[in-house]
Amino acid sequence: MRKKILFILLPVLLAGLTAFFLMSEKSPFKKEETIRIALVAPLSGPSRAAGNAMVQGTRLCADKINRTGGIDGKQIELLIYDDRNDKRTAMKIATELTVSGDALMVIGHYYSSTSDAAGEVYKKNGMPALTASASADHITLSNDWYFRIVPSNRFAAEFIANYILKILNRTSASIISDKDIYGSSLSENFEKAAGKSGIEIKRKWEIDTESKTADEQINKIISELRSTPEPGVIFFATHGPEAVKIITSLKYPGTAYTVMGPDSFSGRSFIEDFMKYPREMAMPGYYSDGIYALSFFLPELTDEKGYLFRKEFIKQYDGEPSWISVCYYDAMQVAAEALARAEVQGKNIREDRRTVRESLSGLSGPEVAVRCITGDIYFDKNGDNRNSFCAVGVYKKQHFLPSFSQYQFLPEQDKRIGQKNSDAVRIDETAMIRTDMVYTGIHINEISNFDISAGTYTIDFYIWFRFQKDFSPSQIRFDNAVNPIALESPLLEMTFDDSRLMTYRVKARFRSDFDFHAYPFEHQNLRIEFHHGEQERDRLIFVPDILGLSQLSGKNIETSEFSEFNDVTGWTIRNISFYQDIMDKAVPKKTARFSRFNALVTIKRQGVTFVFKVFFPIIAVIIVLYLVYFIPAEKLGVRLLTALAVMLATGGYHLKLHSDISADYVIAVEYSFFTVYALAAVSALTALLTFKFHKHGGLENRIRYLTRAGKILYPFAVSAAGFLLLYIFRN
Repeated sequence: MRKKILFILLPVLLAGLTAFFLMSEKSPFKKEETIRIALVAPLSGPSRAAGNAMVQGTRLCADKINRTGGIDGKQIELLIYDDRNDKRTAMKIATELTVSGDALMVIGHYYSSTSDAAGEVYKKNGMPALTASASADHITLSNDWYFRIVPSNRFAAEFIANYILKILNRTSASIISDKDIYGSSLSENFEKAAGKSGIEIKRKWEIDTESKTADEQINKIISELRSTPEPGVIFFATHGPEAVKIITSLKYPGTAYTVMGPDSFSGRSFIEDFMKYPREMAMPGYYSDGIYALSFFLPELTDEKGYLFRKEFIKQYDGEPSWISVCYYDAMQVAAEALARAEVQGKNIREDRRTVRESLSGLSGPEVAVRCITGDIYFDKNGDNRNSFCAVGVYKKQHFLPSFSQYQFLPEQDKRIGQKNSDAVRIDETAMIRTDMVYTGIHINEISNFDISAGTYTIDFYIWFRFQKDFSPSQIRFDNAVNPIALESPLLEMTFDDSRLMTYRVKARFRSDFDFHAYPFEHQNLRIEFHHGEQERDRLIFVPDILGLSQLSGKNIETSEFSEFNDVTGWTIRNISFYQDIMDKAVPKKTARFSRFNALVTIKRQGVTFVFKVFFPIIAVIIVLYLVYFIPAEKLGVRLLTALAVMLATGGYHLKLHSDISADYVIAVEYSFFTVYALAAVSALTALLTFKFHKHGGLENRIRYLTRAGKILYPFAVSAAGFLLLYIFRN
């Protein structure tokens, strides 16, 4: 009989497994649909660091999209090519992709020269392309198949000219440019913008970096520049390596040149070129301090979305993201959105590519923009992003930091105000307004009186502000303070050549909304949040000050380390981070947007003592419940009372814990309660079945099998539940 049942069930089981493997989305036999996107980057040669940054940003975004279901259920497959920043190689790859490849679009190239060369092939053969680095105007201006999310050279040059005139207050400049498409385009646009703004161009020099006499040309520029009495701001429309050769030769006693560079100066490779010189290594900033540069991303100016991206990037790649990684992450996000909206059919590759190009063109206004890290991205008629992030940074001790004044886009509703505002400018028909940066730092001395049930804690800390223009710390509003905090008399006040420093000491009680989802394995975030009560974000942005108070003041105020936070019994500091985000606040007639500074102290449970204390009662009842399988079948009352007692004890502990932890969601430890309830119900059911078999008589084998199964399966079930709980919640 048993063999007969086996022969019937075996084919059914095999048929079921076969159907599962063939039809399941996870089946290894089922061919998964993919959407192929080509990424072309310089992965060898002098620019390989930039190429790797492109790959890192693009892949991080693609992997995230794939984890969340892909594009309409289809996974993104990245096809990565190395163009070596060589025009001929770029054209060869472009031809291969467009003629015989099955990629729907291209992300890249890095340089303007390679983008321009490959762009001709993409235009001829109908391949949509999206760059997040190549800025020469010609790339998109004459090619309706190429799109760009970073500012064009036209926009960047006009931005820099306005910055030199209105923020640096300089009325003259000299230009050093590369003869390639990037440098010549940037130089030409800067000269036009300077003439329109009233900036006098003192001298102009060009370098042909592909020439055998490039070094001679550089030496001649250095000699002539040294002999020029007032060159004004020296604007470099070049790549980093040639600029470094010139700048290091200009640094000698008595010189004070003001240098402004384009986006090529804002990457890590620029500083690495300086670090080849012994003096820069011995005295960080010897050559690089005070150099201004344009950047398409500054982490200090981003909001919480950028902060979370930075954390994700560091976790994945163990290093800080460059603007290249960020912009190519955004490019992948825009590409994915365009592909999703295109709804390609997959029947004709040429038609599908045309549909993707039309989808990219359809991202033509704020209402259909793609929300990205660098802002809301949408394109104009030329395929250029109309909302490109643009900022100026300055080097200090080899750190690239936001300068004290920036220009940022005015909201649509404020454009008319911008026309009357002396701090507003129009750049390429876009209204922008001058915004002041206030460098802000917090150093924590002590955390005490931690009340996890109330979500409150006391923090003793130093807070400092470093600024140039008028700023009133008395208007600071601490958003999560239990009681109002007034910053009155500063503990320390200092004036530097370019800024002013004001330091205060605060001890106050704060409140946070704690997250108990992973209790008792959880980490908690202790926050200090504040904004300025009067100045909105279009006039003031708080910037985390990474230099530290001791470096700025020269006084050893900062003395405490993480180990001194032991007043928070049972907890240890995991991390302290700082970032600014945007806070919307209702004011009369509108919703105002303020820059909010956030200090985030992440603490975690110390050791396993507390976890064991929480789970000990549960472990005890689980052991007691296991005894049910060792009580004789005829003792039904004892077995049921044991199961009932376990359920009541567990329920009581559950209610107590629920009263201690105020959470309207399921927390980790509750899954162990649910496990006990299920085990108790199964134990009670087993007791009833074995008692029924006992009363029936002659079914001792069934009683024995059922009891033995309970004894064996119970520990396995408990262990599986425990391991699953640890796997999900234990970080």
